[in-house]
Amino acid sequence: MAKPQDLPAGEHQLLTGVVLSAVTYVLAVASFDGVGNAIVQAFIEIGLTGLLFWVGLSIVNRTARFAQAFGGLCGANAMLQIVAIPIFMSGNGAEFTPVDAFSQFFLIVWSLSLMGHVFRHTFETSIPVSIAVAFIFFVFLMALLSAVIPPSLPQTVLLQATGAWMV
Repeated sequence: MAKPQDLPAGEHQLLTGVVLSAVTYVLAVASFDGVGNAIVQAFIEIGLTGLLFWVGLSIVNRTARFAQAFGGLCGANAMLQIVAIPIFMSGNGAEFTPVDAFSQFFLIVWSLSLMGHVFRHTFETSIPVSIAVAFIFFVFLMALLSAVIPPSLPQTVLLQATGAWMV
C-alpha cells in the first residue's frame, strides 16, 4: 500500500480527495438514512477528520503534510465508500441479517485500518498507536453522530454489536 508521503502534494489533490469522499459518502449513507442526514454526517465526519489531522500536524510542526495526508485519506475513503454503496443498498431496512452485520463490520475494520495506516505514516507512529487513535476517533465520532442524528435501526444494531455505542 502506498504511503501518504508518496502521493503528490498540493491543494488540487486535497480538493479532489475531499470532494470524492463527500460525494461517495452521501451516496452510500443516503441509501438508508436519507440525503439530508447523509450530507450532515459527511460534513461532520470529513470535517472532524480534517481537524484531527490539522491539530495533530500542528502539534508536531508538520502542517505542510496536511494536504497530502488528508487528501490521500479522503481519496482512499472514497474508494472504500464505493464498495460500501452496494452493501448498504442491498439491505432492505426492515430486517438486519447476519450478512448485513458482517459486511458493515468488515467496512468498519477496513476503515479503521485505512485511517490507522495513513495516521501511522503521517505521524511516524507505531501500528498499535495509530490503530488506537483511529478506534478512539471512531468511538468519539459515532457518539457525536448519534447525538446529532439518531441512528437508523441497522446502525444501532451494528454499533451495539461492535460496542462502539451503548444504548
